[in-house]
Amino acid sequence: IIIGLIAVLTRLGVATTSVIAVLGAASLAVGLALQGTLSNVAAGVMLLIFRPYKVGDLVEVAGKQGMVRSLDLFTTELATLDNVKLVAPNGKIFGEFILNFSAHPTRRVDLILHVDHSVDLNQAMALLRRLAAEEPRALAEPAALVEVVGLLDNWADVALRVWVNAADFGPVKSDLFAAAKRAFEAAGYPTPYPHQVAITREPAATEAGA
Repeated sequence: IIIGLIAVLTRLGVATTSVIAVLGAASLAVGLALQGTLSNVAAGVMLLIFRPYKVGDLVEVAGKQGMVRSLDLFTTELATLDNVKLVAPNGKIFGEFILNFSAHPTRRVDLILHVDHSVDLNQAMALLRRLAAEEPRALAEPAALVEVVGLLDNWADVALRVWVNAADFGPVKSDLFAAAKRAFEAAGYPTPYPHQVAITREPAATEAGA
């Protein structure tokens, strides 16, 4: 419509150079003002095309974690784990890492446990394997894994890795931590803690006659 009006004015002999200059400046100002909005729209289109997440998925975007409630061209709405409404601009989401915890049907629970150096490491690892075998929600395939992942000054780090259905991830992780603590206490394993040993050195003997 604007182009048509300018053409009519030109046809009628009206000088439109100043009008075109004003419209150009106004278009530039509007474009700069809408730069963030247009970026969000472009990001929203990419999210709708590639579908890194969908409504109902548990995700972590822009450093925030929650359940996806809605997705449009401008924003993504999340319900955080404590049920707070969070609206994130698509431009910020698409420009960062997106973690989708619901994308796959299974997940791996990783527990890192401290085992005191006074404890027989093989015995502690066998105890953790038994806990994994007794967990009814643990999947048989892939099989549970127990391995030593670190040796520190005061303890050894032992990892218990168990595959579960994605919906059971949180409960299984919490229950296995509690079961491991109870099993360690029942077996009499001491609780490792950082400590320091003070060594007193005797002063060097003075030379005779000094």
